[in-house]
Amino acid sequence: MQRLLLNGLAGKHNGLAWLGEVVRQLTYRPYEAPENFPKSFNYQQIKNALGTPASIPDQQHPIAIGTFAPWYVSIAHMQQWLDALPQGQYWQGHLLHRAALADTLSGLNIRHLMIVRDPRVVLASLLLEPEILPQFMRADIVQCSMEQRLDYFCEGGLLKQAQLKILPFQGFFQHILDWKQDKNSFFIKYEDAQSPTKVAELLAYLKQDETLAETCAALPSASSYYDWKSQLEGELVIRIENYCAPLCQQIAYD
Repeated sequence: MQRLLLNGLAGKHNGLAWLGEVVRQLTYRPYEAPENFPKSFNYQQIKNALGTPASIPDQQHPIAIGTFAPWYVSIAHMQQWLDALPQGQYWQGHLLHRAALADTLSGLNIRHLMIVRDPRVVLASLLLEPEILPQFMRADIVQCSMEQRLDYFCEGGLLKQAQLKILPFQGFFQHILDWKQDKNSFFIKYEDAQSPTKVAELLAYLKQDETLAETCAALPSASSYYDWKSQLEGELVIRIENYCAPLCQQIAYD
């Protein structure tokens, strides 16, 4: 069996939890990290593990963990963490594409599974369900109107209560999409997750012995429909459609 890193965005609509169910069906187990390691790769867990102020992106800290406000870590830290991952287990989180991380994963022979969803669905779910946002963002966002929330997400800026500057949605989502170009990663759209062709490709990538029929029968349901348009005013729907159009075009979302 392989060592796996599952990568995607947080939230019940975005596929990462589904991907975890899939690899558990293939008998992989979640990694129980030691106390001084991050339990998963997100902003809060990295902050807890390192216990130091957040670094800025530079040659010493080139790896970006998190989405709206990435925590930048050194290659040495990432290698230390990932090299401890045992065979047959998986770690998961939200990691932006960086050449240094791609090289680290390849060098350690860790299989990297990247799942994405229609960016319009992702952005709308953040508007409608602020409880799925990173904890450090919630106090600022929940007190905003829907229009103000969308401004924050689309433009980025300073969160006054958190005193933290966040990236615009397009900025970090683009870095997620950049994993599609990495030849050592397996990139999948949530909407295609139960396609027999994609399942066959996944089994080949993981070098699994299971047959396609057995795996398809065991897969958890991946419901791809999320009725976000009926829950938002028309002007907000148009803004989301227009804002996400360049991202949708890159990964063939109509």
